[in-house]
Amino acid sequence: MKNKLILGALAAAAVAPLTVSAADVTYSGVVQTRFVLVNDFAAADNSVAAGDVRFGFEVSETVGDLTGFATYRIDADGLNGTALTSDNTTVGIKSGSTTFKLGGVDDVEFGLYANDIAGEGTGSGSAVGLTGSAGALNFGAYFAPPASGDEIAFGAEFAAGPVTIGASSASADATDTDKTIIGAKTTVGGITLAAHSYNVDAGGAETDVVAIHASGNASNFSWGITSATTDDVSSKLRLDLGTTIAGLGASFRYESTDFDSAATLDDAEAYVQLAKSF
Repeated sequence: MKNKLILGALAAAAVAPLTVSAADVTYSGVVQTRFVLVNDFAAADNSVAAGDVRFGFEVSETVGDLTGFATYRIDADGLNGTALTSDNTTVGIKSGSTTFKLGGVDDVEFGLYANDIAGEGTGSGSAVGLTGSAGALNFGAYFAPPASGDEIAFGAEFAAGPVTIGASSASADATDTDKTIIGAKTTVGGITLAAHSYNVDAGGAETDVVAIHASGNASNFSWGITSATTDDVSSKLRLDLGTTIAGLGASFRYESTDFDSAATLDDAEAYVQLAKSF
């Protein structure tokens, strides 16, 4: 019996590499570390912190017109040894321009073009997702069952010459929240211009955000500026500058928040960041 088990194990080991080699494996990730200055930029408030730190891989295999894939992604935060904050697993099938996903799926947010400095957007969740395109039209749908947020979302964007117009809508019964996004973007003389309106109705309490954005590149430098107003209560301004130094992405960001009410203190934050993608 022992000899049979050993032979069986050797046979399995000989066959397994053939199965793995038939699929494509892609690794990717990014590591960001930043020096942060907050509020009045006093020395006591400054810190060194992690930016967006993540690692993931995708395994895919194509049979005929269908490509099956599986991805695993780890998101980390903090520099104190307790880094793992979340992970995502997704499986799906691609056929032409149509993709079906199950697991960690990005929410449908067509029209969210002018950045997200006022907290617009929800990112991703555990759901079923479908995305695709037909000519100049891109579309998507998202469904999360009750135990995963109980949300339905759909949206589309259409490119009419140099202008792209997008819209999306989502409804989450578990939190009695409805979300609507309408936006447009274009590129003129190498400069991208974008604007969007973002509305959230949470049980009758509405939040409206209007944002505008401009960005571009000049030689080895990139820049961006975004302004957003929330319910005539506060306004945000963000300035981004970026370049590449010795293979590292170097960036600077300044962001300020001005509140209309004198009872709430205005806020500001800036950071210098180094990043490496792979």
